[in-house]
Amino acid sequence: MKSVQFLLGVLLIAVSVVGSSGPVSAQADAPTGVTLDYFIATADYPNHILLEWETVSELNTQAFRIKRGTTPNLAAAAVVVPYVVAHPGSSLGYYYSEEDSTGLVDGTTYYYWIEDEELGHPGVWIAHPEYNPVVVWGFVCSVYDFDCNAVVNALDIAAAAQRWNCSLGDPCYDSRYDLNSDDRIDVIDIERDAAHWGCQYGDVCYG
Repeated sequence: MKSVQFLLGVLLIAVSVVGSSGPVSAQADAPTGVTLDYFIATADYPNHILLEWETVSELNTQAFRIKRGTTPNLAAAAVVVPYVVAHPGSSLGYYYSEEDSTGLVDGTTYYYWIEDEELGHPGVWIAHPEYNPVVVWGFVCSVYDFDCNAVVNALDIAAAAQRWNCSLGDPCYDSRYDLNSDDRIDVIDIERDAAHWGCQYGDVCYG
């Protein structure tokens, strides 16, 4: 009789443990992330980089933040937009925009990532690596714009003309003005520069 009671007790304990230790509640509490439509970055030089994104839905979303890096490595990126309040409960999504102007360096390629924080999970940020816009920041001079003032004009042509007949090894020789790389600055180089007269940064002919 005692052995039967003991076995019944063991079975009751086993049923109690199995019924209370299932993983369902943990999965239900786990953050699921927001549904994004897009995340893009556009350079508005020399002012800022415009960051735009839109959600399809964000029923449980608390906030967003943006990270930026100079390599494709998300782990090495730093937060540049720390906290953007979301619109939780929206089944239709929402449009957002932010501006990044922090420490932008000309000639640098920037990589961006967006992360979201879910309701009930403060400090837990969910990355969306499939959205990774890349922006090249800064003004790069054309090879024809010798003074780098964003337009090819008479000053550039005059600068090349001042080095007429200068050859490699001469004190007056400067390879920037040797546009055909034949170790001599001559009429061919000046004509090439003059062909871009009036071209401004942004024009196809600027080069």
